[in-house]
Amino acid sequence: MAEALIVAGTGLSMYSAYQGAQSDADLAARKAGLNRLEAQEIMERARINTKALQRQGALLEEKQKSAYARGGVDIKGSPLQRLEQTRAQFGEEIAIMQREASFKAGQLEAQASIYADESAQYKQNAGLAAITKGLGGASSLTNLSASRERSKV
Repeated sequence: MAEALIVAGTGLSMYSAYQGAQSDADLAARKAGLNRLEAQEIMERARINTKALQRQGALLEEKQKSAYARGGVDIKGSPLQRLEQTRAQFGEEIAIMQREASFKAGQLEAQASIYADESAQYKQNAGLAAITKGLGGASSLTNLSASRERSKV
C-alpha cells in the first residue's frame, strides 16, 4: 500500500513539476510577444507623429511665406533665415522623437529576446524537473524497502 502511494505521489509530483515549467515557459513567451507588439506600436506611433510634425512644419512655413508676401517682404536675408530656422526646428523635433522611439523599441526587443530565451530554458528544464521528482520518488521507494528489510532482522 505504501509503495502505491509513493508511486502515485511521485507521478503527481513529476506531472506538477513538468506543468509548472511549461506554464513558466508559456508566460515568458507571452511576455516576449507583448514586448514585441509594444515595440512595433511605438515605431508606428513615431511614424504617424513624424508625418504630423512634417505637416505642421510645412503649414507653418506656408503661413510665414504668406505673411511675408502679404506684407510685401522679399524672402531673402532675415526672413529666409527665419524660414530655415523653423524648418530646422521641426527637423530636430522629428529626429529626437524618432531616436527616442527607436531606443525604447530596441529596449523592448532586447527584453523580448530575453523572455524568449527564458521560455526556451523553461521548456528544456521541464523534463529535467519531472525526472528529478521521479528520482526522488524512486529514492523514497528504495528507502522504504531498506527500512522494511532492517525491521525484519
